[in-house]
Amino acid sequence: MQHEWWRSFGEIYLRGGEVERLDGEAEVEAEAAWKLLGLDAGARIVDAPCGFGRHAVRLAAWGFEVRGIDVDPALLDEARRRAAAVGVDAVLDEGDLRSLPVPDAWADAVLNLASSVGLFASEDDNAAVFDEAYRVLRPGGRLLVETSHRDSVVAAGFGSSWSERPDGTLVLQRRHFDPVEGRLLQQFTIVGPDGERLERHLRPRRYALTELASLLAASGFVDVEFHGGWRGEPVTVTDRVVVVATKSSTA
Repeated sequence: MQHEWWRSFGEIYLRGGEVERLDGEAEVEAEAAWKLLGLDAGARIVDAPCGFGRHAVRLAAWGFEVRGIDVDPALLDEARRRAAAVGVDAVLDEGDLRSLPVPDAWADAVLNLASSVGLFASEDDNAAVFDEAYRVLRPGGRLLVETSHRDSVVAAGFGSSWSERPDGTLVLQRRHFDPVEGRLLQQFTIVGPDGERLERHLRPRRYALTELASLLAASGFVDVEFHGGWRGEPVTVTDRVVVVATKSSTA
């Protein structure tokens, strides 16, 4: 269904070469995340959505207690395969960002990475993602969000691009921005070497940073920090943003 376009991520990642591209950055990102969050050894982390486990499996291998949550069974299968391959114990469950299968106040940290905010058609549903992160965090726990934002999307420009994977798969992407709804409109067309064609349309909401700050505050978060990268760089209009927000210690 069009309003559930976010269920297409697994197909695009697995067939369009996104797994290989994203995996190359995962170790640096996972290490930077726990350092930005100031986590102690053995801390409890919820990675939601965890996708194919690129961060969750690494964090579990480093001794953190990890619960990875994702809506896509194919991506979870890949995450579980990776966890088994390196012999790590990570809980990898199917679940929705708006209703996480995690007890209240269980987590020391929640990760929401790779532009996984603004996925839903309803603004109430998008706000519920932050409400759920707040619920599962212990008092004083911290949320880390890594995402593109409205300014960075506009600065990147629009139009069409294509690439060819080593196996001959062709990937075409078209991008347009709806300034009224604040949504990035993306069309992916993937043509396999056998001619099989997959076409998917994505409509993520891309928030201005002021909007993102308001959403986090509305969920109860305090001490919201914005960084222009994983090393804590200043924010610019062209860079993705890393946001760290804290659940009040008196909550």
